[in-house]
Amino acid sequence: MRYSHRSIAISALVTALCLGAPAQTASAEGKTAVGASMGITSAATSIPRYKKTLMAQHTEYNLPPVCTNFDPGSWAVTTKPKSGKVTTATITGHLANGDCPGKTFTFVAIYYEWTEHNNKSNTDTFSATWTSKDYTYPLTVDLTVPIVRPTGETTAFTGWAETRGLWEQTLKPPSNDPDFDFTGETVKETSVGARDTCYDGQFPFGQASLTPHMWTVHDKVIWGPDGVGWGANQGSGGGCAIEYYRCVKKTPCGFTLQQQMQISSPADKGAFVDFGPVNTLSSNIEGITLPFNKSGLGNITSQRASGAPQSQFWLTGPLNCPKIVSLSKC
Repeated sequence: MRYSHRSIAISALVTALCLGAPAQTASAEGKTAVGASMGITSAATSIPRYKKTLMAQHTEYNLPPVCTNFDPGSWAVTTKPKSGKVTTATITGHLANGDCPGKTFTFVAIYYEWTEHNNKSNTDTFSATWTSKDYTYPLTVDLTVPIVRPTGETTAFTGWAETRGLWEQTLKPPSNDPDFDFTGETVKETSVGARDTCYDGQFPFGQASLTPHMWTVHDKVIWGPDGVGWGANQGSGGGCAIEYYRCVKKTPCGFTLQQQMQISSPADKGAFVDFGPVNTLSSNIEGITLPFNKSGLGNITSQRASGAPQSQFWLTGPLNCPKIVSLSKC
């Protein structure tokens, strides 16, 4: 925050930057000074979103014992904000510097209101100048607002990609900001646990595990698809694992993975933050292998978080993974 060469009498309803004793100038009624009632306390200020917030208010007044308004002045915006709007208004109040106790003065106030419903940035700046007959007060403010996070997500099944169920997610904005736009933000998954009841210690591709993926949010709140199934999070094809576990008579069996979602906006500058509860991802293998040709048949399932479990019939055979099945005792 910058002031002109003239001293300013700052009051104490809300403590602003105090620059010492007020400068005085002659008026028709006596000597004058600049007084403030309340305003921001720093040139770098954290404020709420979507709320008109007082930045400063000033007036030029006649010093005691006269104690009357001389010129409320006016504000002119010199650098416009990019993510909000600046407005001014005439208000009344008492001087915060202790002058003229009990006297009501007219001030011209300047306000800022953040208006963007996205996280493309969470900072803004503007400059304005207050001018009265005898004084000039330049103001530059750097503003920061909170980054908005989804409170969770809903999930919907959209179909199968061979052995993987595909799930599309819809982010849940905060209830007090239902139209918030997360477009362009990045979501990613992290693993916080896994259990594989099919693994027999021999399958060469190892136990089922979650391999982290990233997605970009589109259409304000949509991301996906997230594939849940055999082969989605392994180095093997899904059909190979399914044929093998049917072949060695481990079915019915399956995996359960624990997934924590994270999100990063342009305002985060590369950092990711957890959102929503831990999700459970699961897929089961059912069925048998026919003894005369070693073909496997039965259902496989896919489920993500609160989505309803899905199943499909899936036929497998030795050609799905011939080297592995030939080594097994099926």
